[in-house]
Amino acid sequence: MGPAELTEYVEHASEVVAASSELGMRNTQLRLVEPFLETLGWNVRAPEVEAAYEVPAADVRVDYALLADGRPAVFVLTEPCEDTLEAEARTSLFDAMRETDVGWGVLTNGRQFAFVGRRDGRDEWVESSLAELPETTTVLERFTRASALERARSRSRAERALAAERLAGAGEELVDDLVAELLETTDGAAAADIETATREFVRRLTRSFQPDDEEGAGQSSTATTDVERDTSTTDDDGDDSEPDEREASADRFDDESDDESDDESSQTAEGVQTVATASAGSDGEYVARFFRDRTSVGAVGSSTVAGTMAQVVDYLIEHHHLSRSVSLPYCPEDDGVAVLHREPRHPTGEPMRPAVELDTGPYLWTGGDVEAQRTRLEDLASRAGLRVMFQGDWSPR
Repeated sequence: MGPAELTEYVEHASEVVAASSELGMRNTQLRLVEPFLETLGWNVRAPEVEAAYEVPAADVRVDYALLADGRPAVFVLTEPCEDTLEAEARTSLFDAMRETDVGWGVLTNGRQFAFVGRRDGRDEWVESSLAELPETTTVLERFTRASALERARSRSRAERALAAERLAGAGEELVDDLVAELLETTDGAAAADIETATREFVRRLTRSFQPDDEEGAGQSSTATTDVERDTSTTDDDGDDSEPDEREASADRFDDESDDESDDESSQTAEGVQTVATASAGSDGEYVARFFRDRTSVGAVGSSTVAGTMAQVVDYLIEHHHLSRSVSLPYCPEDDGVAVLHREPRHPTGEPMRPAVELDTGPYLWTGGDVEAQRTRLEDLASRAGLRVMFQGDWSPR
């Protein structure tokens, strides 16, 4: 998938949307979704793309299962072009991914796209409008056929390494059990030869599962799933992961390791909206939604206040150029207390406690009560030209 192909798809799809006020489900799939999958390198007419894929354990049927090495690698759920991306559809996608250990998922109506990656027990996702797809190429790369095949190869190597490890660990016991069975079958004849041949067989079998040096000898025997940290999911496939609230900025999908969340965020009319939710059992749900005038432009969320604070500032820096509006250390009250600094210390020399190191570089002070934390985020959003609204478990004002 190159920039030219993606731009061509966006231009074509935009023309289709503009020319048709109502497309319906099937026409949305034929004119918008399937060309998008082909842009990502998938052949929708080949067995690698299976339509109407049933996931009985989740009582869900996804519209497309994209297969790599014969296994589902990406699930795609679609809505008619004229409809919005409903929370119920997101939940169905999350359920299907969890039940099948698929790390990557896409929910789309052709105008809006939600890209999901599972990792570290959480679901992370990035939402984008059709026009903004060229700005999310880092995320899109995780859903290409080439990336899915590479993850499948990595998973296969990891599984083979694990099998080799288990065979080696069971070595003598396995040999003894096989020899006993064979001796019983042969009435004890040629016992020495049977034992020698069995030992050689187990040795060769173990070696056959060990990855070649060039394919990753010495790699961990634990298969990674792709939100891979790199969606595990995902990254994987992420992570394997999912939602009850944690944020992923458009570049957060890159943090995965190639192996493999449910949130009701409103659709963004411009820009990239990034949201992710943590797995069941998280502390809470803290969502921050951003607006320019009355237009929703993005949202982030986490299971903790500190987590959401970090994601808010990363989002503002990455997508709304906050770094151009503040200088470090940033001390809005002129009291020597830094909200943002290059090091985890206030200008007075006192440690910045508590603080988190942001993906975008600086350290963020997350101390104070919830009211102070909200005020701090409102100030930073304002400096980026946005208004922020808090939803979920934030204390009401």
